[in-house]
Amino acid sequence: MKRNFKDGVHNISNDIYHGSDGVSRSGLWLLKQAPAYYYNRYINPYYVDHKTNKNLIMGNLVHCLTLEPELFDTDYVVTPELKALPKVGLLKDIGREEFDAQKSMRLKIEEINKNVMDEFQNNLQGKQVIAQDVYSTAKKIAGSVLKDEFSTSLLEGAKIEQSIYWTHEATGIQCKARPDAWLGNIIIDLKTTADGSYRNFQRSAYNYGYFLQAGMISEALKSVGVEMEKFIILSVEKVEPYATATFVLDDDSIQYGIDLFNKLMQDFKQCKDDNRWPAYPLQTLSLPNYANLEEL
Repeated sequence: MKRNFKDGVHNISNDIYHGSDGVSRSGLWLLKQAPAYYYNRYINPYYVDHKTNKNLIMGNLVHCLTLEPELFDTDYVVTPELKALPKVGLLKDIGREEFDAQKSMRLKIEEINKNVMDEFQNNLQGKQVIAQDVYSTAKKIAGSVLKDEFSTSLLEGAKIEQSIYWTHEATGIQCKARPDAWLGNIIIDLKTTADGSYRNFQRSAYNYGYFLQAGMISEALKSVGVEMEKFIILSVEKVEPYATATFVLDDDSIQYGIDLFNKLMQDFKQCKDDNRWPAYPLQTLSLPNYANLEEL
């Protein structure tokens, strides 16, 4: 059974937040695709998540290393690097003394590796296992953000990962949001991206619901008496040189997110009231704009 929180600001873990009641941005984004997707993910009692989203894992890891590094050892464990086992030559080729020395060295390395793996296995409970290469890349990405003076100036003194619960007035349904960083009237959101150039990131922001996220957080802050002044995205690329780019959402973008939020909440209420979670509607299929009619 999901945990319920009263409306307001709560300092809780990420796992508790995601396991609690309340409509989130992620849920509404699935609903926007088709209500059937929302039902399958959040209502279907037989739902099993078989997917390992590498981008999500990397994003969460970078968030931890950048915003809450003190939680890394609690939430993650890195696959250990084992020492390479030395080869043992043939007795007839190297003689007894050298053979025994090489064999002894191999046994020592095997024992060291066994102890390392035993410690690793004993430290697994409740933690996400991260491969060495993933951890190495995440450290470099987080390091790039923390080297950026503007980014660190925004994050210094900010509230990190505070969860806000509020009741959507028009529908009476509780919603929830979890800003990455909250500094007075300013929200700072950290995003990893494949491409931080303006046009490509603009497309990503639209495709992945970043405007909806800004609108929801704006409404969440209003519910606790705070008027959001700025919504700033700190983006960092996932490939070398791990370039950073900072974007400030304009008023029209935030208002679009608020309007979309309110519309999706009405759609959600309708689905909930009717207990009907349809897939895609009947649509007319037309030729795409890029179709080459001259080939006929």
